[in-house]
Amino acid sequence: MKFFPKDKYLFPFIFIFSFLFFLAHIAYTKTALYSDTRFYYAYTRSLVIDRDILLTNDFQLLGIEPAINSEGFAVNTFPVGTSLFWVPGFWLADSFMKATQFLQSSSLIPSGFEIPYQIATAATNIFLGTLGLYLLYSLLRKYFSETIARLTAITLFSTTNLLFYFAVEPLTSHATSFFVSTLFVYYFLKHKKDKYYYLILGLLGGFAGLVRTQDALILVVPIIQIIVNSKTSLKFLVTNFILLFAGFLVGFAPQIFLWKLFFDFYYPPPGWGYGFTFLSPHILYVLFNRENGLFILTPSVFLAFIGLFSLFLRKWHIALFSLTYFFLQIYFISSWQEYFQGGSFSIRMMISSYPFLSFGLAEIMTDTRNRFGYKALYHAITLFSLLNFGLILRYLYIT
Repeated sequence: MKFFPKDKYLFPFIFIFSFLFFLAHIAYTKTALYSDTRFYYAYTRSLVIDRDILLTNDFQLLGIEPAINSEGFAVNTFPVGTSLFWVPGFWLADSFMKATQFLQSSSLIPSGFEIPYQIATAATNIFLGTLGLYLLYSLLRKYFSETIARLTAITLFSTTNLLFYFAVEPLTSHATSFFVSTLFVYYFLKHKKDKYYYLILGLLGGFAGLVRTQDALILVVPIIQIIVNSKTSLKFLVTNFILLFAGFLVGFAPQIFLWKLFFDFYYPPPGWGYGFTFLSPHILYVLFNRENGLFILTPSVFLAFIGLFSLFLRKWHIALFSLTYFFLQIYFISSWQEYFQGGSFSIRMMISSYPFLSFGLAEIMTDTRNRFGYKALYHAITLFSLLNFGLILRYLYIT
């Protein structure tokens, strides 16, 4: 038990550990701005430094050849939500940099690409991810013992690709995606249903889609709930569907605005990376391929998936919602033209399903504790954590 931090130390420890690991990584790589990160960063820099969304210069400075539309805008196909969450930290870094330049009487103007900007942005995402884990822990305490809830949060962080996207590459959308999805699940399960319940769920679903477009699929959960609870009340059905959809439109509005700006339409055409083959999904590849298969690289996710079936005996509604969202995400990702998730440690797009999967993980842990005791559970967590850390080191070495 002494190896696992208590509640008041656990989440500060996760933040500090992730932040220090990131600092060590960026000290080695000299920059965290590569791959998809650059497209999210371009939005944030443009909003804070240039105070516009004219991304041409941002793309060029990041080494991206911009695609310019007929109106002269550089097209960014990546969703804007993560970038908006980064704005406060980036602004603080910008204020610090400009104050430092003033005190030093320097005429140099910060570009927004210096290391302090990258560190502040990474710290924002690490904080959001850690906050998501805390919210999840708080929610799990309602259904499981306090110890199981704590161990589930630890296991989710240390044995899955959350560790990678918190500590190694936090300048991506995945920590933010995890936070928003957790906030959605937290509100969905814990909040008392008042007259604004479905409006707020719609708003949170809009934010989820704003961070990663496919995460808007999380709205299928309250949609099912509305249908089941409506019974013979047409008024209940229609009213709550309207509230849910209205909330979603408000939350997702910034992305709709940008799509209209970039594509002169309210959704990007398939030629811009949004092609799907829904009749021939690559489900087995996504789950079991040797390079980054979800169940191969993160076996604890497979155990969580199995645990959801066991959860049916106690909390069938949570198990049903969780499995529905998991299968829907798998089907959607497997049908996408980029289903192979190049450069991904495990299937990173599935991170938004972890808040639901955590209930299955907690159920598996409860069964393990009841059968073999806590000592066996601690050994298993340690083993899976070491395996995950080794796989991360292997990934970094070969890439």
